[in-house]
Amino acid sequence: MRKTSLFLLLTLLFAGCANEDARMASSASEALLQEGDPTRERAARGDLNARYLVILADYWEAGRYAEALPLLEELAEEGLSGAAYHLANAYANGQGVERDVAQAAAWLERAAELGSEAAKRDLRTYRARLSDADAR
Repeated sequence: MRKTSLFLLLTLLFAGCANEDARMASSASEALLQEGDPTRERAARGDLNARYLVILADYWEAGRYAEALPLLEELAEEGLSGAAYHLANAYANGQGVERDVAQAAAWLERAAELGSEAAKRDLRTYRARLSDADAR
């Protein structure tokens, strides 16, 4: 019962995240299309945030999730919370990978550890729902 509850709660929790991902990717793409935007140049010099925006614009927005995931994982391992949050959503929603609740939870925890406010919010919600389900 608990394993099923975990799956259902994480599924509900991440249900709205795909829209947030799409908005972030769209914003990244729009920013990179601005004339004179230095994001690609900064990305080439190793700026993690710029690399993240380029990945969102070039891969995520185009639906090339499987290609984006190893790049996002590299950024997450280097400490970028947004990349870890995107990985959590990808595993929760099966974007570019098989849906894997355990991986989604692990990346969500990592994103929160790295300072993602969205991940912290989602974890609070998840834990509250899990507590409610356990109380029943």
